[in-house]
Amino acid sequence: SLEQAKAKQPDVVGELPARYTLQVGAHPAMHKAKGQMGKLKDKGLEPHIVSIEKGDGGKLYRVRVGKFHSMDEARHFQAELKRSRDVDTFVTPL
Repeated sequence: SLEQAKAKQPDVVGELPARYTLQVGAHPAMHKAKGQMGKLKDKGLEPHIVSIEKGDGGKLYRVRVGKFHSMDEARHFQAELKRSRDVDTFVTPL
């Protein structure tokens, strides 16, 4: 039935691969990344940290929020974060 099809739609959306995230900051020191994470948690967000190796042997800790299936979805959440919580971000591929 149509109602059953509608009820199943969110599951289908949930199975799409996440392709984008919002980056809030990038720090050479883990304690600074954790500090920014704490501030974001205080605003009701669920941030995560992704570390990457830099060319000089150091690390960079990227603070990110959310996982999105489409660029539009990411940009919508980005605008909402700026408007409602004054958090600046940029969209980046996962």
